Amino acid sequence: MLATNAVLIMAFASFATARLIPNVLFGVLTAFVLSVAVIADMFLTPALITSGQRRPWTAGRSDPDGHASASIAAAPVVSGTSADC
Repeated sequence: MLATNAVLIMAFASFATARLIPNVLFGVLTAFVLSVAVIADMFLTPALITSGQRRPWTAGRSDPDGHASASIAAAPVVSGTSADC
């Protein structure tokens, strides 16, 4: 993941050497956004995973609407031949 992002950052940063200003801006902005994404991926994601805080909608409920979890019954199996279709 890091190697792929490093290659992408360098590739888009190479646009900074272009003569056309929109290409320069595109390359610099894309390289910057990729850099921020890598940093956020390395620090923010593990922090969110290990925070361990329970969300209000998960305390004793199965969904955010507050509906209790219901067991789902299996659909009845209908046996027959293919001619019945």
